[in-house]
Amino acid sequence: MSSKSFKIENLKLMGINFHSDDVTKTAQIYHEIFGWKIIALSEKHASLSIVDKPKIQLFIDKIDGNCPTNPGTLTLELSRNELENKIYKNPIWQQNFQTEYKDSKKNYESWIDANYNRIWFVYSELN
Repeated sequence: MSSKSFKIENLKLMGINFHSDDVTKTAQIYHEIFGWKIIALSEKHASLSIVDKPKIQLFIDKIDGNCPTNPGTLTLELSRNELENKIYKNPIWQQNFQTEYKDSKKNYESWIDANYNRIWFVYSELN
């Protein structure tokens, strides 16, 4: 069996998709914790700007007939110090996320929000 590679010239990562039963609340949580700018917001859809160039967004959607959606996963890299001193100490984080996996011997951990969206944190340095 031969395999051919087809290079797609204009394919770009556009965003990450999350599910929410309360789009406005979820958008506010991610805006408050990470500072991502809310660029569109309605009862059923929100877009937050994660990175301007290249343009990468977090899309948050509520299930309806035109928009099937499932919980998503986002992987972020940051220092353990920032995680412990900024993210963990944020009361919004404390109220809205649960530890899913954490092992002090590993360089990563995962957290789940109320809609079962997962965030993996990978430490940018090993302690």
